[in-house]
Amino acid sequence: MGRGWAHAISNYDLHNKREFVAEAFSLYIENRIEAKKRLSPELFKLFESLDKDIK
Repeated sequence: MGRGWAHAISNYDLHNKREFVAEAFSLYIENRIEAKKRLSPELFKLFESLDKDIK
């Protein structure tokens, strides 16, 4: 399993890259503290940068 998949949120997103990103982003929006713990640092930073761009 690749490094990024180790941070999967559910079993479903293990098999679908788009679902992985959707669930990870949903977690980021709902609970950033938990997202920082569970998501890869790179993905969390990407979501932060996207968030800053829309403010």
